[in-house]
Amino acid sequence: MISNLGSFQDAEEGAGCAPSFIEKPRIIPNETGTLITMKCKCKANPKPEVTWFRGTNVVKESSKISIKSKTIEEDVYELIMEIKVILCFIKNENNFNYFYLIIIIII
Repeated sequence: MISNLGSFQDAEEGAGCAPSFIEKPRIIPNETGTLITMKCKCKANPKPEVTWFRGTNVVKESSKISIKSKTIEEDVYELIMEIKVILCFIKNENNFNYFYLIIIIII
């Protein structure tokens, strides 16, 4: 749970500061529903090391997952994880059905 959003008001200019989330995570699907992008912003000095977890397992880049971190402004970073949506498609001679695997983040 993110409970310290915007906790940098007292950070001294030029001084180092511990990482803190300054924007809640956003989930952005693409137009076709085949890719989900999760973005959030943090502030830190020096630049933080970023590790994503699923439960206790570290999430690593793969053909279905892209992990990025980019500098937005001094000491502010956007953390990005893109996940290809998994489709489960079932059919028989009577009809078909499908569902998309969606990731839910509770904040």
